[in-house]
Amino acid sequence: MCSADALACTAAGFMDELKNLSHQKLEALQEKYEYTSRIFPDSDSLLALAEVYLALGMVTRARRTVSDFIEKKGDTSRAKLILAKAHLICWDAAAAEKDLKKALSLDRRNKQALELLIHIYKNSGRTAEAFRVALSPGTEEPWRRIESAGKAEEPPCLKPDKKSRSRAGVFATDTMLNLYVSQGLYKDALGIVEVLCETDPDNPVYKSKREEIMALLSR
Repeated sequence: MCSADALACTAAGFMDELKNLSHQKLEALQEKYEYTSRIFPDSDSLLALAEVYLALGMVTRARRTVSDFIEKKGDTSRAKLILAKAHLICWDAAAAEKDLKKALSLDRRNKQALELLIHIYKNSGRTAEAFRVALSPGTEEPWRRIESAGKAEEPPCLKPDKKSRSRAGVFATDTMLNLYVSQGLYKDALGIVEVLCETDPDNPVYKSKREEIMALLSR
């Protein structure tokens, strides 16, 4: 499980450019978007306002504003991402995970939702799930997602195969697998090799590696 402090830091780490604004500028934005949302109650200004509320620490207001937006216009990927951030600020990883999954089901290109979900999985030790998300169809530059989610660094001499982005993702995962094995982190390695076997079920190397890791775990 993630610690309360880790979850709070995770949420803060994925805030957008609003985090760089002064309190005074944030309040000015709050006033602007509150005015705009009153004139155009069905516009995306409600979501912009919710993000400002989060940056100001007004979590309850942010949630209420997003709920108002969803009631008017239905679920959107951005709305679910904002709710996920609010949940993390309140240290509710389970609720955040649910909303992030919904955000990605609505828009696979939502980079913040993708990176935040991977980070949650990695932070709670769910390595295999983190890699499944990073390698799922439609994910842009999967090796970068994996690299940013993991703590171990990839050797600089190894480069992704530019001929195929999906293969590049597997390439990076294979590298991480070898790193985990070399560090004795066999449970994490097993999670990764399971993903590799699912990605390429006919590959004898992955099957052999899985048997090898399972043997090491059974010692």
